[in-house]
Amino acid sequence: MTNLPVIIGLSVSLLVLGIGFLASNWMASRRLARIHRRISGEWSGTGEDRVISPRFGSFFAGLERFLPGFLIDHEVPVLLARAGWRGPQARGLFLGLQLLLPVAAILLALFLAPHTWLADLPLQLPLTLFVAATVGYLLPKTLLRLRATARQQQIEAEVPILVHLLRTLFETGLSLEQSLLESSQTNPRVLPVLSGEIAAALRNIGAGMDHDEALREMAEDLQVQDLTDLMKMLRQMNRYGGSIRQSLSEYAELLEDRRRTKLQERISKMSAKMTVVMVLCMFPALLIFIAGPAAFGILRALGG
Repeated sequence: MTNLPVIIGLSVSLLVLGIGFLASNWMASRRLARIHRRISGEWSGTGEDRVISPRFGSFFAGLERFLPGFLIDHEVPVLLARAGWRGPQARGLFLGLQLLLPVAAILLALFLAPHTWLADLPLQLPLTLFVAATVGYLLPKTLLRLRATARQQQIEAEVPILVHLLRTLFETGLSLEQSLLESSQTNPRVLPVLSGEIAAALRNIGAGMDHDEALREMAEDLQVQDLTDLMKMLRQMNRYGGSIRQSLSEYAELLEDRRRTKLQERISKMSAKMTVVMVLCMFPALLIFIAGPAAFGILRALGG
């Protein structure tokens, strides 16, 4: 029993080294894939093409078929798509993290547990290991949901810029596909997230997918209401034809009204919060400053 902490420490060290080796392999394969895409002319520079290590992701993607049904979370592919990571490789990498992190958390809990716990095996040790495994299993999905939410907010902020840009491009006489291509290729800094999503939709169109289907799939994956409304307008224009400049102008004004309303709501909530802060912090100091001399005078008079 005296050598058990040493064994646990070695196990944790080997696990950390293994995870570091896998992470370095993933980063190296990502760099190589990015170089190949730049050479072939397919790299847009947006930073949204997440290249997963083929060996690591494929191993866990194949392992998913042998897992029981209650361990497969069907919400994960939706969150991965909203976070910008698509394909079986990304899902396999996430599954690998969900399977490895509980083991790492259990080994870390054993390494940090007091030696008396390991010798006596009280009830606290199994409970601690269960909590560590639960946290290790739920942590990847929690971080993924935060990443997806932050990316949705960034896309929502970029939609008005895309509307004005498309309206300008339509006024020059470009078609829908040409306008989307111009938006994705020449404006990666203006639209850092949407340019990558538009490029992915254009790749699907180039592979043979219908325009309406590609735009609808992009809107359904991201689940941003402003972008969904914009894609509906573009699909309707592509299906029935006609001019869309007036519709885009009106929609841009509607988006500005929505943003103004949201800002007003945030200001109203901030005013209420500041009222609480002023009552708790400033009112006592103001009361002491105003009523303090009078209170000292009354005490001095009563004392005399």
